[in-house]
Amino acid sequence: MLVLIGGLAMACAGSDPMPNAGDEMSRALQDARGENERHAVACEDVLSTPEMTDEVARHERAMTGLMARMDDAQNRMMAGPMMHGSGCSGAGFEHMSGSLADSRSMMTEHVDLMRAAETLALAQSECSSHTDQMREMVDGMMADLDSMPCMAR
Repeated sequence: MLVLIGGLAMACAGSDPMPNAGDEMSRALQDARGENERHAVACEDVLSTPEMTDEVARHERAMTGLMARMDDAQNRMMAGPMMHGSGCSGAGFEHMSGSLADSRSMMTEHVDLMRAAETLALAQSECSSHTDQMREMVDGMMADLDSMPCMAR
């Protein structure tokens, strides 16, 4: 019995009970990329202004949740051993952090413009512009994350 308990303790000692914050950031960015593409398609496919209003509300909720995940991962990256002496600090991290803040502003502006759009065509144009900008931003954040030595695989 003591051998079993000792073996279990040794196995657990080497495991990380909390997922790697960098890996979680990567997953959240991948999910944001997928949400952005889903929003782009949905904006093209809507047939009425009320449908667009519903889509914007859905997208805003989804992105709010994704940005909360990114914030959590970023905070854990700053507080954890990854940041201190392992290469997660520096230009890549700072740029990614700035882009995360910019994405919040971009979402607020997008929602405001979508709500103010007087026609479906104007809303679809705004949506297309937004998803193009968001695509570039998420790709840049992924590149920043991948450039950090702490993310070397």
